[in-house]
Amino acid sequence: IKEKYGQGVIMAVNIGKNILESMKVKGITQTELAKLLEVKQNTVSQWINGVNEPNCQTIVKLCYVLEITPNEICGWKD
Repeated sequence: IKEKYGQGVIMAVNIGKNILESMKVKGITQTELAKLLEVKQNTVSQWINGVNEPNCQTIVKLCYVLEITPNEICGWKD
């Protein structure tokens, strides 16, 4: 995938996977997360599926709601 689409696709997929895992830990559905973040459920679905990724402001909100750090959501090493 990286060779064909570039690093951005890999990043979006990783963020989506991390969001999904954190949602499972918190017991939050896509619909619930969307309401908490004041975005459409389709937007959350796009993040999870790696189609799109949240902007910086939304990442901060995601971290607050999911009780994780930006490093955890982005998959960066501490």
